[in-house]
Order: sequence, then C-alpha cells, then structure tokens
Amino acid sequence: MWSYDLPEDRTARGGRLRLLTVVDEYSRQCLAIEVERSCRAAQVVETLKWLALTWGMPEYLRSDNGPQFIAREVCGWLGQAGCETILITPGSPWENPYIESFIGKLRDECLNREIFADLQEARAVIEGWWEEYNTRRPHSSLGYLTPVEFARQARSGQEDMAGRGSVGSGRATLSLRPLRGCVRSLILCYNCGGWLAAATFTTHDTTSMHAERNDCPERVGARRQSVS
Repeated sequence: MWSYDLPEDRTARGGRLRLLTVVDEYSRQCLAIEVERSCRAAQVVETLKWLALTWGMPEYLRSDNGPQFIAREVCGWLGQAGCETILITPGSPWENPYIESFIGKLRDECLNREIFADLQEARAVIEGWWEEYNTRRPHSSLGYLTPVEFARQARSGQEDMAGRGSVGSGRATLSLRPLRGCVRSLILCYNCGGWLAAATFTTHDTTSMHAERNDCPERVGARRQSVS
C-alpha cells in the first residue's frame, strides 16, 4: 500500500511550492517528492505512471480528499491500473498516519530549516534530504534499517518465497511481476550510476508499465530520460 499527499511551502519571495509526496507504507520509503509551483490532476497521473514503471502498482493507494486525488482523471487511471483508492474521512489526517508522519519529518528537518531562493533551489535541497532519508537514516520501526535496506530485505524474502511456490504476506508493495514489452525509457540509478531499462507493453485495450528488474541492490531512485 502507498499513501500520498500534497503539502505546501513558500520561497523567500513568497512563491508557492507544492510537493507531491508518495510513501510506501510497508518499507517507509519515500518513492517521490515532486516539487512544482502547482499540481494538477494530470501531473499526479504522470507521477503515478512513472512510479508504476519503476516499482509496479500497489494494490491500494491512500489519500485525503484533495481535489487532485479525487479528480476523475486520477481515479480513472488508478482504476485501469488495478489500484483501489482509500479516501480518509475529511478532516481526519490521523487516518493517513504514514504520510503525515513523513511530512512532519520533512518539515522539521528540511522545510522549516531552509529558505529557498527559487524553485530550482527548493528541488535541489529537497532531493538531497530525500536521498538521505531513504538511504542513510535508520528507522527504529524498521529494526534500525534504512527504508532502502528494509525494502531490499523484503524483496529478497518475497523472491525466496516465490521460488518455493509460496505466497507472501501481501503487506509489501514491491513488484515481482514478470515483464515483457519494448524499451521506452531509461532509469538512472543514483547508487551505481547505471542506466536501467523501463518497459511498456499493451494488452488489448490497456497499457501496462513496469521497470525492468534492477540488478543494483540499492535502487534508490531514478531520473527520467526518454529514448527513441
């Protein structure tokens, strides 16, 4: 299960910043922080498409009732992707505890300590904090592993159970589905610096997108680069 939210911040001159933030509730890993001046439903869909390419889709996605999250475009795409939405009760952020906890850390450790001159600086600083959170900061709830280390162990355990013909607990959202299709884009791994292929394939009336299995043990994150 993933959860996402859209917190706000300001630049030094008062310019608005919207941070589309997506967290894997099982591993506590932050999958994305997209920093923009504004965020429309189409941008939410594009971010989710990229995460589907990289990680595979979760079974459930939890959010509040913000207009970007309940938009017809977003709900329609999630339905086609096979992901069910869980909308919390309006005015009840405690029903979305994982993303609220993460955003609290983001504010305390980054947003409230920085004065951003512009959008570009905000992106650079927040990206640096995001990488540190995922790869260098141990979490007591994860047995004092980082989110990336915990996710790697969970993925290895799922693969071992799949090899024995067993079914996992279903708590993790890490994708183990076989992949087919033509290469459409590349993923740059922050850990090893290598380019990894992402595939898309079409079946009848739907198009599915997944990332090719990543041989790098860290799989911290990726930058997008299109290829012909």
